[in-house]
Amino acid sequence: MFEPARYQHAFSPITIRNLTLKNRLQFSPIVNPMTTYDGCVTDDYVDFMDMQAGTGVGLVTIGATSVDHDTGEDFAGELDVTDDRKMIGLARLPEVVHSHGAKLSVELVHAGRGANPALLRQPDAIAPSVFPTSWGSRHIREMTQRDMDTVIEHYQDVVRRLARVGFDMVMIHAAHGNLLAQFLSPLTNTRHDWYGGNFENRCRFPLAVLKAVREAAGDMPVEMRISGTETV
Repeated sequence: MFEPARYQHAFSPITIRNLTLKNRLQFSPIVNPMTTYDGCVTDDYVDFMDMQAGTGVGLVTIGATSVDHDTGEDFAGELDVTDDRKMIGLARLPEVVHSHGAKLSVELVHAGRGANPALLRQPDAIAPSVFPTSWGSRHIREMTQRDMDTVIEHYQDVVRRLARVGFDMVMIHAAHGNLLAQFLSPLTNTRHDWYGGNFENRCRFPLAVLKAVREAAGDMPVEMRISGTETV
């Protein structure tokens, strides 16, 4: 028989900045394609979030959600958090999660070289260096400083929008071979400028994203997900 009393820390509240979670259990990010074709929230999506929060966890985190639908989308049906016109639908999600006493976060991502070629709205995918994948676009160009600045602006824009509709926290996805992970890895980052080479340089762009998100998030907690191993 399960005995919660044996796990006092896991089931005790924790406060991060100004956010208090009722316990230390998180429903980890799960990809959920229950949106409309253009990424709007549906009743099924709300029901799915209701189910997750109803398990009793303190935090629910929505799975991989793109900050850029021009170059960064990796699967069809991603929740669209980039459009002010969809804020009314987005606001339904924290509402249903909060009804269970849980808090809501979202995993923000840019797919980089792994962007789905069928979903690209630009001629090329963007990445720190040109290394095509077996599943993504065969047309990739190395990112310029302007590209990096634009991605940072997208992150900030999305975070401000999420805060306005009632999200409690955000997660920066820098794992699983996504754009920020591509910068961190010496396998996919072979640049010869100050964003490539040694470890400090490879961290420069992901840390710039983290700093920009921290500024945009106000009092919301921010976490960054990284891979312990690249498994290659």
